Amino acid sequence: MRILILKFPFSSQFGGGEKHTLQIAAGMKARGNEVFLASSCKTLLPLFYDRRLRAARLWAGIEPVTAWAASLFLVLAPLLALEFFFVLLWYRFRRKVRLIYCLSLTEKILATPIARLLGMRV
Repeated sequence: MRILILKFPFSSQFGGGEKHTLQIAAGMKARGNEVFLASSCKTLLPLFYDRRLRAARLWAGIEPVTAWAASLFLVLAPLLALEFFFVLLWYRFRRKVRLIYCLSLTEKILATPIARLLGMRV
């Protein structure tokens, strides 16, 4: 199975979320799955490259975890949803991804409905 992991953290530091993402990706790959990462995490992307896992930088705004970030998220949400639509469309039909794994709030809000419309499991 081909799986897309989405991770757009509020801040890019190595911590539990990044460790979890690496472990999940390695476990999925060890089970014969093809794993892709789309993320804005400056810490995580090089670690994926080092482990020869496919990764792409994708900006998805700032995770809405503060009042300021939530306000900005509301303003940018239509543009981000459009971006997610085209990204997921590309992964669904060009990379044949059937499952997305969401780690951060941003993609849970924006990507889940789009992925479901495209027939992807979340």
